Amino acid sequence: MKSIGDLFARIKNVQAKELFMRAAVQQALKKAANIDCDTKDISFKNFSVQIKNASQTAKTQLFLKKAAILKEIALQSPGRTISDIKFI
Repeated sequence: MKSIGDLFARIKNVQAKELFMRAAVQQALKKAANIDCDTKDISFKNFSVQIKNASQTAKTQLFLKKAAILKEIALQSPGRTISDIKFI
């Protein structure tokens, strides 16, 4: 049997990967579209990035520069495939 510490270590690793991906998306948004977005407003679901609390201007810029943003995300995080950006 594994100890409870091993279970917590696995959970901690999953959370670290999630935070790394959020930071990578945040940097890609800043670099490609010059948009500041908080990491808590970024989530992932079904190979897509979901962004909450984005202004209408930011949504328009993200839509126009979607290909460049997705390319930048792919360069920063080669282990995960992101195919779309959605707004909540």
